[in-house]
Amino acid sequence: MDNNSAVGGDGGSGGNGGDGLGGGIYEDAPSTLTLTAITVANNHAIGGAAGLEGNDGRGIGAGLYITPGGTACADALTIIAGNHATTSDDDMFGVLTVC
Repeated sequence: MDNNSAVGGDGGSGGNGGDGLGGGIYEDAPSTLTLTAITVANNHAIGGAAGLEGNDGRGIGAGLYITPGGTACADALTIIAGNHATTSDDDMFGVLTVC
């Protein structure tokens, strides 16, 4: 998984920008994700621009975004690195356990 983007939409007049979550992988609850010998790199999570008097969207978890309540694990050969999020958690957001 590399060179992907999650981009939040721009806000209209007075509206907030949308959130860009999980540029490489977005894991939604209540599903289960298992990563085996995969590289997740060079992905982007970009928040959308705010409309007049709105708030910019957030860019979070550019490599991997695990929603609250989601379950994800990775083996020792999995690499999640070199990703960029405009707000926080460049490589990963959420709880990732060892498989």
